[in-house]
Amino acid sequence: MNQQLRSLKLAPSDDALVEKLTEAARFIRCHSVASIFHAGSGHPGGALSSADLFACLYGAEMNVWPNAIHEPTRDRFVLSKGHAAPALCAAPCRS
Repeated sequence: MNQQLRSLKLAPSDDALVEKLTEAARFIRCHSVASIFHAGSGHPGGALSSADLFACLYGAEMNVWPNAIHEPTRDRFVLSKGHAAPALCAAPCRS
């Protein structure tokens, strides 16, 4: 993920953001696998491949407020890739 984000030509001050998003993606992957394991069912590939996407969306791009879910200016995300649901569930917890 570091190489992908650095290829976007981020400013030097954005190194902290890159580290934050890298850690968030790692957190999402760990919790996705753990939730699939504890459920006894699931497809880890979809969740693992979506971790970087969710880390970037929830960590840097989207305006989400867990305490104000009905706020009209809050961003909404609709997931159509059902196999990535464990990663989506883990994303707001960390990012």
